[in-house]
Amino acid sequence: FVFRIIKHKNEHTGAVLASIQSTIDQKDNISNLQKTVNDTKEKEKLLSSYLVQANFVNEFITFLETEGESVSVPVEILGVNALPDVKNLLTIEMKGVGTFEHVVRLVSLIQNAPYQIKLNHTYINKVIVSSAPAPVPVLVKGKPVPVINPSESLFEVNIEFNVVSTE
Repeated sequence: FVFRIIKHKNEHTGAVLASIQSTIDQKDNISNLQKTVNDTKEKEKLLSSYLVQANFVNEFITFLETEGESVSVPVEILGVNALPDVKNLLTIEMKGVGTFEHVVRLVSLIQNAPYQIKLNHTYINKVIVSSAPAPVPVLVKGKPVPVINPSESLFEVNIEFNVVSTE
């Protein structure tokens, strides 16, 4: 009789331990899932920082213009187009005028911008100014680009690139 009671108690204890272990495993799985979700959120934020938000293209354009101003190359955006046959890709065309050093810095800044950018083409051309006594002003956005040193030549850069967008 005592052995049956002990056997019954052992079976009951084993069932309770199995139930407790199952609950502990479930809590561990939930904890791991929460950590994974939090890690995914952080990585999603990082990933989205490399993409142009489709609703905020104006901010990206402002970013490009600010980058140009930071290296003394006024930037003019010629076009922003979504490719009809490719999803999540914008084509940006822009131009700027400055010294060769400044123009190359602008190209470098765009290549190294914190976005997923692929340059399609970059053309750098020397701006020819006539040898007339009064220099012909170069206009960008309707404003003349000042020549600091007349011996320094001005160069125009035309850049076309694709940037990945969210929509």
